[in-house]
Amino acid sequence: MSSNPVKSQERLEQLIKMRTLISTKLLRREAELMNSKWPNYRFMSPLEATELFRTHYTAALQFYVRVNFDTQLARRVKGVQQHLPRQRTGSFTQLWQARQFADEWGLPYDMFLAFCFEFASNRKRTWSPLPGQLKPTEKQRDAWLSMWLEYANDQLGVRLHELNQRPQFRIEHDHGLHPQSFFRDFMQTHFRQLTSHWTERVGTMAIENRVLSLDDCLALIPEDERADIKARVLGDVQRGRWIAAPVEALDDEDFHVACFGVLESVDLAKEPCATCPLYDECAVTAERAAAETMGRTGSRSPVDEADRERNRRNVAAHRARKSTVSRASPSAPQTSR
Repeated sequence: MSSNPVKSQERLEQLIKMRTLISTKLLRREAELMNSKWPNYRFMSPLEATELFRTHYTAALQFYVRVNFDTQLARRVKGVQQHLPRQRTGSFTQLWQARQFADEWGLPYDMFLAFCFEFASNRKRTWSPLPGQLKPTEKQRDAWLSMWLEYANDQLGVRLHELNQRPQFRIEHDHGLHPQSFFRDFMQTHFRQLTSHWTERVGTMAIENRVLSLDDCLALIPEDERADIKARVLGDVQRGRWIAAPVEALDDEDFHVACFGVLESVDLAKEPCATCPLYDECAVTAERAAAETMGRTGSRSPVDEADRERNRRNVAAHRARKSTVSRASPSAPQTSR
């Protein structure tokens, strides 16, 4: 591996952009969400993930409008701004929060959004849900959860093959990062649940996709069958049965996890930071992003600063109104004893 200055600067610019658009309260959640989101998103920055979510939201909205309302309208409807705003907007904040809500549930964004729009359709709504309306209300929550669990169980298996497509998850690139460890554990569980022959499972996971090592796979097989299965798989390799996925060269920056460099998420006392091999580099990058934001905008968090300034103005206005009312009120009459 080697460092790529272009990718490094690109990630830094994304961190600065995030700090100019999103409050620190929302940024603080990114480390927590890194451990729940769909595995293929765990090496994407939160900004990249939000833009991907926007793409899928627009596609889901257009499908919903086409099926339930009007084909011509569906071609034109977008639902959300299709580019990053220059400064904080309510609509982009809602989009960010909707993406975070999706990350809590651990499925691909297009699958999650398909469910949300299907739920909206079943409720006979006469309008299409905006990003801020994807989360169920308190009254809808029980029905939403009931439908969601059934939907997720039905759909998850359809998309598992996509998890093999990120090179960061192949064994030659394993660095003990949290997303990699989770993925390896997940694949071992999936290996046990498959019903195909042992040879097929080992060949696919250890040789073709390289998401588990040969030894990892063999350890999941009954001991008295391991030698025979190993010999069969190696024989298949010699006969050219398994076509291995190409080995892709990756830069250091390709292993930056989702919460990398997000200052508010950095906490050595908590997971995932406590055992993350990238902690030192992450902390330095996070401080640099905050300092760069300060240099460009005059604040480490322009969003928080704007909120504080608005609160100061509101408090001052409230006190001024109270003072005016107090001066305008007649004095209470004095009573003699």
